[in-house]
Amino acid sequence: MQPKILARKITSLTDARYFSAKNITYLSFDLNPDSEEFIALKQVNEITEWIEGPKLLLEMDGLEKDAINELKNMSSIDQMIFNEDQAGSVKSETDFELFNLYDEKNIKFNIPKELPEDKFIIISFTDTIRNSYSLMTMIERNRSSLFQRPNIFWDLPISVTEMNYFISHFHPYGMVVRGSSEEKLGMKSFEELDELFDEEE
Repeated sequence: MQPKILARKITSLTDARYFSAKNITYLSFDLNPDSEEFIALKQVNEITEWIEGPKLLLEMDGLEKDAINELKNMSSIDQMIFNEDQAGSVKSETDFELFNLYDEKNIKFNIPKELPEDKFIIISFTDTIRNSYSLMTMIERNRSSLFQRPNIFWDLPISVTEMNYFISHFHPYGMVVRGSSEEKLGMKSFEELDELFDEEE
């Protein structure tokens, strides 16, 4: 069984259309102003008018209940992503379905022994770990039992070839992918990502 795919931190209509055409499960947009992949809500609304299929997520930190519900009313967003240490308080303030994000900033490279089973989780090691072999070895030794848990998406700094290996050997429930970079201004190539979706077919 192929994993569900979350295309995270989308910043362009080109990427959004590409992933939508591949019938992925989720698209997410990062509203955190400090993020390198920040996108304004106005742009999110403009992009989502041109796509259909995936469920849409917003990623943000530290918004109050009124602001969260305002975002929900203003756009076609289905769910939200919050850091694990914020999700509990946010959940108590809104009925919005949440993804919990565990990344190296808030779990200190150690995947918790106990993770919620009643909500979707993203385990992300992307900011500082660049040696994909060491990363996969660390995960396999410590938390391989989590690979097939039916609520976890893995966001890892690995190539498409490594991702296909990861999928075929560990059968994760969900994987995270990112948009492609521009080869030159206004031009993108999806050749590498095509390998992932061709493998799924």
